[in-house]
Amino acid sequence: MFIALQLPDTINVRAMLRGYDPETEDIRSILSDLCRTVAKQGQFVVSGFGQDRWPVDVGADLAIFLEQLPNVLRAVKVGAATEIDFYEQGIERKIEFSPAGDVYQATCISQTEWQPDPAVEQVGRAVLEGMLVGVQERVVKLIKEVAPDLAEHDWVRRWHNTAIEQ
Repeated sequence: MFIALQLPDTINVRAMLRGYDPETEDIRSILSDLCRTVAKQGQFVVSGFGQDRWPVDVGADLAIFLEQLPNVLRAVKVGAATEIDFYEQGIERKIEFSPAGDVYQATCISQTEWQPDPAVEQVGRAVLEGMLVGVQERVVKLIKEVAPDLAEHDWVRRWHNTAIEQ
């Protein structure tokens, strides 16, 4: 299995900063805005379980992945079980990660006609952590590029630091 965010070295857009209402919004609003802003300039790549390229995109699927990322990354860092749910209509699959020493058993569960083959893959804990950290660090860099003022927003700092805290 493989997870990555591929973006050009330079993003050709500056995000329109808007106010975020703490009563009705949270980090998901910022992540969704960011993903929509750069949707046509990057690729969110997920592969495995018999499919070279999952039908995921930056505009919707990446935002869903990113909202789960800190909790998933924190679990992997301590060797705990976790899951990533790609619940967007059309993809509708989940990867459950069960630790077994220095590796994770990754089980893909589909809620569509597509079925994983194989349904279970092994991924090294360090490899999995590296993929997840790579996506997170690329997103932090992206926020700094397209919306430098937003990079200091409390929600963004908490989203980034949650994965580090244990």
